[in-house]
Amino acid sequence: MNTSANSLAPGDPNMSATGSGRVKVSLGPGRSLMDWIRLTHANPNLSGVNGRFLEVTYEELMKHNKKDDAWICLKGRVYNVTPYMDYHPGGVDELLKGVGKDATDLFNQVHKWVNFESMLEKCLIGKVVGPAVQVRKSSFPVPRIPFIKKLQRSDTATSEDVPDISDETSPKPAVSLKGPCNGSQQSCATYYLVLKGILSRLSSCKKYLNASNTSGITGNQSLSLRPSAMFPRFLPRWGWLWKGRSLPSVLSPCYEWFQDDSTVTITIQSMGDAIIEEDKVVADLSGKTLRIRIRLSKYFYFFHVELQDNVYSSYNVQVKCKLKCLEIQLVKEKNCVSWSSLGSFLADHNKLVPLKNAESFSRSCTLVNKDSVTHDIALFSLALPQGSYMWVPIGHHVTLEHDVKGMRISRSYTPVIPALKADEEASDGKTVHLMIKIYPDGALTPLLKALEIGDKVDMKDTEGDFELSTLQRCQNLILLAAGTGFTPMVRLLHWGIFVSRQININLVTFNKTVRDIIWKEELDRLQEQHNRLRVQHILSEPDDSWEGARGRVRSELLEPLLPEDIRQSDSLLVCICGPLPFTKAAVKCLEDLQCPSKSVHAFLG
Repeated sequence: MNTSANSLAPGDPNMSATGSGRVKVSLGPGRSLMDWIRLTHANPNLSGVNGRFLEVTYEELMKHNKKDDAWICLKGRVYNVTPYMDYHPGGVDELLKGVGKDATDLFNQVHKWVNFESMLEKCLIGKVVGPAVQVRKSSFPVPRIPFIKKLQRSDTATSEDVPDISDETSPKPAVSLKGPCNGSQQSCATYYLVLKGILSRLSSCKKYLNASNTSGITGNQSLSLRPSAMFPRFLPRWGWLWKGRSLPSVLSPCYEWFQDDSTVTITIQSMGDAIIEEDKVVADLSGKTLRIRIRLSKYFYFFHVELQDNVYSSYNVQVKCKLKCLEIQLVKEKNCVSWSSLGSFLADHNKLVPLKNAESFSRSCTLVNKDSVTHDIALFSLALPQGSYMWVPIGHHVTLEHDVKGMRISRSYTPVIPALKADEEASDGKTVHLMIKIYPDGALTPLLKALEIGDKVDMKDTEGDFELSTLQRCQNLILLAAGTGFTPMVRLLHWGIFVSRQININLVTFNKTVRDIIWKEELDRLQEQHNRLRVQHILSEPDDSWEGARGRVRSELLEPLLPEDIRQSDSLLVCICGPLPFTKAAVKCLEDLQCPSKSVHAFLG
């Protein structure tokens, strides 16, 4: 499936979008995305304000909340979406849930990857001004699907950014600390004031260091902002402050840099419980601008600097998991020239941002290979720019962007490996492989099909919330994949066969005909070689020669996979991916078979 992981639960069954994770409806004739693009070209002023850029109060915004008079606020910009109603893939009712209000949170939950700025450019009215009108969260319902377990999420942080320790004026969040204060309000207030003092001192130290004369820094001398260096005995005893909480991340991570005659080394250290892992790191070097994004639990940490001098675009990225640190080694273009400082820090530098609020960065990638997989599916291999590194976690996705008739069109796809072989998962962070189904009347895929080797396409940062720990606890893995819903299963299969070496795997694929089955010969060969793997293909429109199972997903097909001992085991994981009707049907079957909801994970798309 051209999407990434999602987790839902009966108690909190929210469908947050990763990839195309939204409910789609059948649009009327002449209401496709390409029809919308044509409409925007023919009618450049769809906003209804004759090209003016207005300042809109929240009170005014709230008045425009009907189908025939619909304004919506997204990231501070107000759009007239009345003409877009019949073109919305999720249907009119879904779009109406966000009109007359600030729908940014709803948008991020359902389809954050969509480039709405380009899609609604001709509908722009202006910007929202004045104080926000408080609206209860329950007024932003999202599409629901029952009985899918919400596994541990990584995007449930509050919408408030964690303050940047470099800015004394940053707002401090309200907190309720527990620890030596035993949760009492007065004691907690005291501890918070102490912590506030620490932050203030850190800020002062940073400002002093930035303002001081550092021209003599050479060799192993470093410009250090490590809190542990300034409070070596105090901070370790305050572990209770940050354990399992978001506030302590203000003190973590920290960074330092040092240089020798030919290199500049930057070390970023996690001081909390969060471990820096290789597949949670994205690094981009363009000219002298270095941007690093690290996923730490519920947050992204950003390191963003304009370097003092030029470096080569080829550099070394090393993650030391046990030390919880990332090391970037840059090579100077000018040997034996000492830098007086690392450079100028940019706006989002040294900040922790909740996952759902983080902006995604795009880089231009090069098509280096394209192979046919089935009659309508191709495997695209895209090389990142020389200065970029990006490792994609299992179950996560990336977004491709391209200009289509002047409009920026985005689609999300789950990266795969080029073959199900033992050595295929190793990645240098430089190439991403995508299995994409080509739709003749699609907005983006015909353009992708037409790409030649060497052509460019933009790729955004990785996104997703599937956690590898979910797989590591598993001993019985059941994969239900319909059509291109097979793509998230590729790396799950590889991990279960070649990394774990102890998981029992049942893969059931659902397709129309034999020619629609992805990697059939390879899967059959793997089943012969590994007795822990069982593969079953189900066809809904087979020819007379087909001797396998027929039909669609149903309880009697799944029941043999779920005997009582496995069904009630804590080590069971059932993953589902395919069109939404398939996912709903599979979930209903599992419910009928009394499969625990905690064991079910859906990739929605």
